[in-house]
Amino acid sequence: AKVFGVRGGMPGRKARELCPQLIFVGGHFSEYQRLGDAAIKVLDDFTPVVERISIDEAFADVAGCTHLFGPPQE
Repeated sequence: AKVFGVRGGMPGRKARELCPQLIFVGGHFSEYQRLGDAAIKVLDDFTPVVERISIDEAFADVAGCTHLFGPPQE
């Protein structure tokens, strides 16, 4: 589908116009949520400053983690 110009987040109607043979499959939202929650818990182990912005994205302030990982490499 990517060869035809279909991209993630694109409306289904537009994707079908670009790629008429496209097959839609269902997602597993509860599994995505569970895995996203698990990832946030890992971040929480390293910093208390975690801001989740979506089911699969977060910002984590790791400025205070140099004692764990050393300074940033050039």
